[in-house]
Amino acid sequence: MAIQQMFLGIPSGSKTGLGYGSVFFDGSGDDLEITQSGKEFNIDHHFSIECFVKSTNISSSGLFKRIWSLTDNASDPLFNGLCLSWEYSDNRFKVRIDDTITLTSSVVNPSDVWHHVVVLRIFDYIQMYVDGVWQGQALWNENFNGSAGTFKIGEHHSDTAPHLGSTFPGRISNVRWIQNQRIYTGAFTPPSAPLEVWRGSSQYVDFDNADGLIGAADSNLNIGTGTFTFECWVYLDDTPGTGSPSYARVFQLDGPTGNGNYNNLQVTINPNNQTLHAWAYGGGNPVAIVGSRSLLGQWHHIAVVRDSSNVITQYVDGIADGTVTTSTDFSPNGGNPRPRIGSYDTGGTNGVFNGKISNVRLLVGTALYTSDFAIPEWPLTNISNTKLLCCQSDSSATAAPVGPTLTANSSPTVGTASGGFNTVVLCCQDPDDATTETCGKTITVNDNAIHDSDHPF
Repeated sequence: MAIQQMFLGIPSGSKTGLGYGSVFFDGSGDDLEITQSGKEFNIDHHFSIECFVKSTNISSSGLFKRIWSLTDNASDPLFNGLCLSWEYSDNRFKVRIDDTITLTSSVVNPSDVWHHVVVLRIFDYIQMYVDGVWQGQALWNENFNGSAGTFKIGEHHSDTAPHLGSTFPGRISNVRWIQNQRIYTGAFTPPSAPLEVWRGSSQYVDFDNADGLIGAADSNLNIGTGTFTFECWVYLDDTPGTGSPSYARVFQLDGPTGNGNYNNLQVTINPNNQTLHAWAYGGGNPVAIVGSRSLLGQWHHIAVVRDSSNVITQYVDGIADGTVTTSTDFSPNGGNPRPRIGSYDTGGTNGVFNGKISNVRLLVGTALYTSDFAIPEWPLTNISNTKLLCCQSDSSATAAPVGPTLTANSSPTVGTASGGFNTVVLCCQDPDDATTETCGKTITVNDNAIHDSDHPF
């Protein structure tokens, strides 16, 4: 139903199917526990967690009613975590960090009305919106590593005495967690339809050990001394760090040149800390950019750009992560580069990349990004000066709408990121199954949490 109906307390509409459901928690030990598959629950950048909630009584047992909870210390979850609660003492939503109240909403009295609540982080500030209205912000410049590996809905991670009884009494619908992206940046009208995977799913190529893609020689890829933009999405499963060189290769302008000449641009990942490292090396002092953000265990958009001032900047999720100024002539193989993706050599023993790469695009003659930017929509398209576009097919690892013919080394495979590149949780939507999770996560139902046909639309 429309959001206006929600505020008038009109009952939910008759629409059915996925999206038009919720999970009911009886306030006595019920919860859902969602397990991450990589490092998706790490928070060191933008995120938003949103949901709809409804309860007619939050005063039972005299404890704060947790809507969702995260912790990075399973042995002491109360004082090492982030959670959203609806608190009986003053009927306000509150964000608690390490059990300290960090944000407090205006009064929202329990009733038979759905409310939309968003907790988000933009750079170093955590914010809250209730029914589209900004409730304030607070400084939070810590990195949250989510090491406990679970996201609880309807209960706190600290669920033993004296905190037993903080289970949410009511319904929670359409929980969505989006990483590394700014979704709400000002007052808004709450969603009036079921939440979806943000921007939809996407295809990728999966590389393991000896897997790689090898391109034929192509003078169109010759960057020279001019502007360029390389970009793609990566999901790093592992950096074995084997062989020499040990840095995991995402992209090489000319595979066979390797580290033999400064004119071979390479986009790599440091196996020691899993950070981005764009460079060109020929002995002595390399052209090198050292990154700072770990790429392990979740999707990240990366870009390497040289502008008209010869400044090369590498970006992670649209944020600059290191620069170097150089007019180095990237013209390997006599100006006929032979690109390589996902591997350093054909033996699979050096520069091994284990993970997924999607939507590779190389622009020659264009600096597409010259300052921090919003992550682009996918799939990437053939815009002006596109010389390579690949890793976006749902049927072929070697498909390349633009660029040289690609051949596979070993056996890279294609796959689909069901949550796209930013949605890591989407649940509490199925009127027939409380364990349905769109992004491929596993949900464990504890006690008597149960699917329900009531919904906010």
